[in-house]
Amino acid sequence: MTNSIMFLDDIDTANASEMRTGYTKWDSVVDLTAVGLPTLNACFIPPYTSEDNIKKAVETFKSKISTPKIMIRSDATKETTDYIRLGVSLPPEEVSAKAFEVSQMGRAVILFPQTSRFASYWSHNTVVHKDGSFNIELMGPGFDGSGLSRGDIKALYSISSKPQSSSLLDYYKDKDWDYCYDEQDSFPFLRLDIHKDPTPADERIELRLQQIAKHILPKMGVKTNNSSKFAERWLKRNGYDFLWTKKDEIPSPELIDTVLKDAAKLCRYLKKEGRFSSATALSGFMIDIDGRKAKNIYLEYFNGKKWGNEPVLFQGKRGRGFSD
Repeated sequence: MTNSIMFLDDIDTANASEMRTGYTKWDSVVDLTAVGLPTLNACFIPPYTSEDNIKKAVETFKSKISTPKIMIRSDATKETTDYIRLGVSLPPEEVSAKAFEVSQMGRAVILFPQTSRFASYWSHNTVVHKDGSFNIELMGPGFDGSGLSRGDIKALYSISSKPQSSSLLDYYKDKDWDYCYDEQDSFPFLRLDIHKDPTPADERIELRLQQIAKHILPKMGVKTNNSSKFAERWLKRNGYDFLWTKKDEIPSPELIDTVLKDAAKLCRYLKKEGRFSSATALSGFMIDIDGRKAKNIYLEYFNGKKWGNEPVLFQGKRGRGFSD
């Protein structure tokens, strides 16, 4: 475990283990980078770092990224259910003060470039079980994975492997995947069960607005009175119109194939390292990066048991999300 400030773009993939700290979120992005999966640059600030050193770290990180704001998250070696919830993007001068406050609580701080949880084309959580079976849950445009993980909103699409399906780890092993579609599903032929949530679109949007008003905007310092109407006005005023302008289209076979390939790649890496446990859950989203075409990005995974002795559960039963 290290007590040094570190930047993810300094990682040497051949010696990635040297940047592991024992802090769950940071170690997960180190592993994602070591495997070669797309993620965001990041900065690790250990607990009880001095105010001056935090300011220097924030300034250095600001020079490495192109976004005007910086997203701040908190981290621990073993997570509990009552930890400080962040995942918000702030101006650099506010980030320094918040990072120092969190650091003095005995928690590590991780900085990322600004992302918008209101402008994702897709958000997806994938769980791969030890036997190679898997589940994918996807949220459509304008939604994010925190709704899945907390159980506030059902997945728009739920995809799982059938009992007779090949192991995901074996299926993608040592070969390039050529698309082979099931005539009924039009998805890569891994024997998939595919379910779309029957909730009407306007009801799903209302649930999303309630989530934003009650949980997300207050973390950003915006007073909402828990009003979904306020959340709708705020989103539209700030140019976040994905909930109304982007259609909930069926996820493409290319997206599903990419998600499954990446999950298999990560799990094989963890298996080789002796760290593949009962289940590995991987969180990602598809967003525009620097005005370019939407790109699939991974922010975090967790392996096996995240909170104490409770197992990784799917579809929000745990009550805490990837985006905290």
